[in-house]
Amino acid sequence: MNRSAATAHAATAHAKPLPRLITSLHPMEQKAILAFTELAVTKHGARISSISLYGTGQRTSRGYEDIEILVLTPKEDAKVEDALLDCIAEIVVDTGVYLTVKCFSQAQFKAFSRAGVPMMRRIMDNRISLFES
Repeated sequence: MNRSAATAHAATAHAKPLPRLITSLHPMEQKAILAFTELAVTKHGARISSISLYGTGQRTSRGYEDIEILVLTPKEDAKVEDALLDCIAEIVVDTGVYLTVKCFSQAQFKAFSRAGVPMMRRIMDNRISLFES
């Protein structure tokens, strides 16, 4: 998917009704999730296979939950991982909501899932797709 198509897809994703887990979050948390997805897809969509929400943590002293997001890439890509950290920093500054992003290649994710890594089981059981290329 080219960059403009990825951006259009991200914009279309925002028009869909949000899953119940997301709508149960504080509006600023919703804003952070959608802003991260849009920023990541706009800047790096051609190098991202999917973005999924897989959990929310405990309420923090800021009053928001820590939001857990999974990003899968077609292959290992340290540059995308580093760039996603920059995206997170922008979102935190704008919203005050902290995002935890796990980034794996599709092959790594499949290997960890087959190995029965408990975190992968939790991700598989709870993930909500935010973007698919």
